Amino acid sequence: MLLAESLTEQVIGPAIEVHRNTGPGLLEAVHEQRLYVELRRAAVGFARQVPIPMLHKGEQVGDGFKADVVVAQQLILEIKSVATVRREIGAAPTAARCRSNQSGKAA
Repeated sequence: MLLAESLTEQVIGPAIEVHRNTGPGLLEAVHEQRLYVELRRAAVGFARQVPIPMLHKGEQVGDGFKADVVVAQQLILEIKSVATVRREIGAAPTAARCRSNQSGKAA
């Protein structure tokens, strides 16, 4: 069971709407702006371009990264726009970032 299952359900509809109406070939920024519109219309609370610190054993290291969208301070959305989706590339970088912030836990 997903930790944020109800949040993902709220986000999937707006994301699919953007995908259906935008199609391939546009920049990530276009998809991102359109997703903001759809999330607002669906009354989904979110924050844009959220700085996420990188932690190692409880200490901040480096500058971290900016999440494209964070829903309810629990769900990170990274917008990707590519000609062909390769599963091994899609979620891996975000998952690695999240694991690296679990202070004191094995990645």
